[in-house]
Amino acid sequence: MNKEQIFKVIKANRWIEEETPASNCSVDLFKTCYLDVSKIYRQKIFSSCAYYISDNYLYEWSREDETKVAYDLVREKSISDKRYFSYAMEKFAGVSREIDILFRKFRDSSLSGFSASRLNTVLKNIIKMSRQMLGYSIITEALDCLSEADYISYLKNVPSTAFQSVLHTLATIENLSFGERERLDLLNCALLAIDEDSFKEAAVKNQVVLADFSRLAEAIKKHTDNFFWIQSGYKKAVYLNEEHFLALIVDLVSQKTKEEIEVERNELQHKKTAVQKDVMAIEKKYQLGPEDRAFFQLIRDFSFWQDRRKENILKLIFCIDKIINEVERKFNIPKKELYYFLVDDFSALLSSGKRLSAKDINKRKKILLFSYLKDNHIKTEILYGEEADRAKKMFQAKIHQESFIKELRGFVASTGNVGGIISGKARIVFNPESEDFQKGEILVVGMTRPEYVHLMKKARAIITNEGGITSHAAIISRELKVPCIIGTKTATGKLKTGDLVEMDLEKGIIKIINDVK
Repeated sequence: MNKEQIFKVIKANRWIEEETPASNCSVDLFKTCYLDVSKIYRQKIFSSCAYYISDNYLYEWSREDETKVAYDLVREKSISDKRYFSYAMEKFAGVSREIDILFRKFRDSSLSGFSASRLNTVLKNIIKMSRQMLGYSIITEALDCLSEADYISYLKNVPSTAFQSVLHTLATIENLSFGERERLDLLNCALLAIDEDSFKEAAVKNQVVLADFSRLAEAIKKHTDNFFWIQSGYKKAVYLNEEHFLALIVDLVSQKTKEEIEVERNELQHKKTAVQKDVMAIEKKYQLGPEDRAFFQLIRDFSFWQDRRKENILKLIFCIDKIINEVERKFNIPKKELYYFLVDDFSALLSSGKRLSAKDINKRKKILLFSYLKDNHIKTEILYGEEADRAKKMFQAKIHQESFIKELRGFVASTGNVGGIISGKARIVFNPESEDFQKGEILVVGMTRPEYVHLMKKARAIITNEGGITSHAAIISRELKVPCIIGTKTATGKLKTGDLVEMDLEKGIIKIINDVK
């Protein structure tokens, strides 16, 4: 497919957009994921997808009509063939276990003894694992095309006043998310700290020396080994250290009593039972039929699937980052330049020593990866520079063409602990590392990822362009009990940092009360 054919496909279709910080190499993990769905499920669902990366910031597009086709498949199979997705989930779980094994090997050993050829083989295996894992799980994106009206159709007996709370309960993951697993383990560390003589006194004075508390030190080391990657993103791996987690424990012990920590721990430990009990009560109270129950069970399964998928990707990004570190050492190429490499560039370097010129590296700072199916084979074309920009403008013209005065509409993913109508100052965030986000502001993003969680915890509320009821923003906002409206499509383009906005947490309407001139 040449560039003019690519432009023709873009113009002819409507697209769903997501955005996030990301490096070129990490995008290679999932650049064909929508097409891998068609290969694995042996049905033509998605025919093309595109990724635009400019200076380590990513825009992703998938076709809106094909997402609806994917949803039709999901709905049909949830009724007619209950084993259909169970089988896929089992296969996905198997790949996830392989990723865990690889992750632990990378975590616990050095790559300094690896030859360039062996590094290349491992990198290709990582890409293969990722494509297989995403091929099974990206089908969950089908739910992003559902609107509030769609969910209402499954909850006909639920009054409007109870709709939001009922939907959020029915969509809640039964098992712990990876963020909740980390929190539970941290709470156990905090309880261990409280039982240590003199820890709380030292914590209040901010004078904790970890070496003085041997049992706690051992627990924090284990916690760090298991969760150091949890704030990584698609741009790069983040390595949290023991001091980071100790600081969190100090804050917990200083701000909460032992009883309060135990209550939170017990809630997490018994979450699955509590969710199942609440779901059964709703099913009985509102007389949900068998098909409706099956649908919402699939929603919960898909939510867990999406969460595990993100965990897998972050672990694979850590593995790739460790390979990048070794490539930097072996070939003396600055890491900041290696972030612009594609997997093929790494392979050429590792297999034959072929280096990218400064011109080629600069060329890769603005690219579009357009993947498509041709004769049942996945192909990827790359556009650079001005041509990549031209494609991006075409995609966004399709998305941002609707008029806008001072109101946005989205889907209420979480009402938090407040509900009703809330207001606050908006802050648009494209880079969660550098943005000076203040506690109590309204976080406005394209879509949240794990690296945004520390900002989500400080936010008065959250607004996203994209996402469905099983998206990261929806799942985490419900866990944190932070109000959240998703799926506004254009919030990051229409709102400005400093705008005073009002959020209706019943209708999903966002209004600008006072805009920044």
